Amino acid sequence: MGYNSSILKSLALLDCFQSDREEFGISDFSSLTGQPESTVQRLINSLEFAGMLYQNPYNKKYRLSLRALRPLSSQNAAPLWLEQAKAAMKVVNDVTDETVNLGIRIGSQLEYIAKQDSNQLLRPNFILGTKYPLYCTGLGRCLLAYMDREDIQELFPEPLIRPIDQSPLSLDTLYETIVKTREQGYYLDDEEFSLGLYCIAVPVFAFPKKVIAAISVSVPKVRITPENTGHILNTARQAADTISQSYAKIIL
Repeated sequence: MGYNSSILKSLALLDCFQSDREEFGISDFSSLTGQPESTVQRLINSLEFAGMLYQNPYNKKYRLSLRALRPLSSQNAAPLWLEQAKAAMKVVNDVTDETVNLGIRIGSQLEYIAKQDSNQLLRPNFILGTKYPLYCTGLGRCLLAYMDREDIQELFPEPLIRPIDQSPLSLDTLYETIVKTREQGYYLDDEEFSLGLYCIAVPVFAFPKKVIAAISVSVPKVRITPENTGHILNTARQAADTISQSYAKIIL
């Protein structure tokens, strides 16, 4: 029976972690697994691109991403970052009475990992664990905001199709919206993903320019006005800042 040695070696790297607070450099991984540093670096690059690890820019070491930690979210030992994120989301939900979502990147897809539902009868119904293509959601644009164009093209090699009218979406157009999201710090999805749905999305950071998650407020279009859009956006940005700051405190 044949085995994929790269997968086995990558799993050995992930097995080095015993908690979500540990960080390891290339030499640390090499010492712990017995793999050459050149091999470790190649595997780490792939794990980082897949969203399993991310690098601390201050010490150049790597730690587990939210994608790697998400299985714990359904257990009693839920990571501290998720509990703090839920508390910040609850504040947004209380202030806006709209549905608040938290999503992370799983390869080329978005996965919802936490939400606070609106109490109003007319509301979206996102199911936790459900995955959607990153390119057609506000949350997805935020998760892609600081990725290089080459990496984005690697994620989406096939022709892109808009979900509403099934028309083609070029990589150039997608990248323009991603750059806009990066520059303004948020994305407003006006019925791009689903008819009748307006989504206000904001990235969550582990470090400057290192997006680890995104938070959004999903509102039926009939309840959207220029006044409440600004209010909801400000509230969502405050929550994203709170979650980012809380995450930074966990890892320092």
